[in-house]
Amino acid sequence: MLSLRALTAFLVLGYTSIDFVQSCQLETSADSGTCRNVLKTEDLEQDGWRMVFRGTSGNGHSVYHAWIDGKNSNPDKPISMKRSHGLHYRDNILNHWSHLGIKLVKFAFYNADKEVAYVIFNGWDSDIRSWFDKKRVIDSSWGDLTSKSAFNYFSIPGHYRNDLDRRFFINKSYGGCPNDRGYLAVINSAVASPACLFDDHPSYPAFIYSKFNSADFFQRRMFGTADFMVVLIKTDLTDTTNTLYKLLKTEDLEQDGWRMVFRGTSGNGHSVYHAWIDGKNSNPDKPISMKRSHGLHYRDNILNHWSHLGIKLVKFAFYNADKEVAYVIFNGWDSDIRSWFDKKRVIDSSWGDLTSKSAFNYFSITGHYAKDLDRRFFINKSYGGCPNDRGYLAVINSAVASPACLFDDQPSYPAFIYSKYNSADFFQRRMFGIADFMVVLIKT
Repeated sequence: MLSLRALTAFLVLGYTSIDFVQSCQLETSADSGTCRNVLKTEDLEQDGWRMVFRGTSGNGHSVYHAWIDGKNSNPDKPISMKRSHGLHYRDNILNHWSHLGIKLVKFAFYNADKEVAYVIFNGWDSDIRSWFDKKRVIDSSWGDLTSKSAFNYFSIPGHYRNDLDRRFFINKSYGGCPNDRGYLAVINSAVASPACLFDDHPSYPAFIYSKFNSADFFQRRMFGTADFMVVLIKTDLTDTTNTLYKLLKTEDLEQDGWRMVFRGTSGNGHSVYHAWIDGKNSNPDKPISMKRSHGLHYRDNILNHWSHLGIKLVKFAFYNADKEVAYVIFNGWDSDIRSWFDKKRVIDSSWGDLTSKSAFNYFSITGHYAKDLDRRFFINKSYGGCPNDRGYLAVINSAVASPACLFDDQPSYPAFIYSKYNSADFFQRRMFGIADFMVVLIKT
């Protein structure tokens, strides 16, 4: 049955295909309540990819055994990423893996409407287990997950014993539960006494992944949880252009006269603040896309002449690899490299209540710096003790010995945090978004 919202859209907007309306499901979550387009299998199978497996979270059946020997799997391919508790999907072609001439394998986590994590492997001369190996990594959604990175677990069998069942496990290091750092895992089944908090879930299997641009401390429970685990293969490399990830290109940002003059990169270990102010640990070579990396911050040499450029508008924005997630646009007239970032100059923003007339306790590039915190490019509404601090965005610029609040403590630095709501957020609740890049664009 159509929801009231979907039916209204059908009647008012005049859709000619009821299939489109039905494909838009009303999702309910902490940060959603909107109609979202459900991904179709054909969306995943663009450019020669073929989906050969889909594990379903919470259906009570082992993903590991479904993959290895087909137990509790179904050979009928689902038509979409619509949430369900059906059996895992397993293409019968997997029984002939070694004879398929597989060139690429993509392992990815999806929610109903989007891809949230992925690793792409070289599939040549592999079998149903060996393709999932660090030496075969070609690309991933984490800047520091490469074929040359160090891991303590990277395999399909993963780590299994009587108090944990972690499969398809990519983990950086163990250090006792609070210090275990990883990228992704299939928490495959329930165990009597879970070894760590992140092994304990309401239902199984659970697909967990780091939402940062690096490995995460899973015990902090800031990881993402996905609806589906998907494996796709490619046997024809005649068209690999832009198939690894739908990346934003720099030219996409530079439409309508905008020019990107700075891009800060999350997790690269270098101060964004000093890169902006004096060019320390920056590179003047403009990147061509928003591909995740741990390279130096990009800084255009033109910034050394800011006052002479006749800048009319400045756009400060946070991006992930594929989309803009937050922005503020400023009046740039008669400004300098610091003064443009001021509440009086705000023209537009991605938050309904962030305007030039709003009240803030911090709104500056310098932000709030002390021995226990380093918050730059900081737009904050109010302090009230960590649990009641409310803000819009911040660059958590560097590590400090004893972080003042939970949101000052990040797995890697700098970290770009922002409110995912249409207003200021209580950052201590750790519901904030985390971006891959901080970008400054100008228009003259």
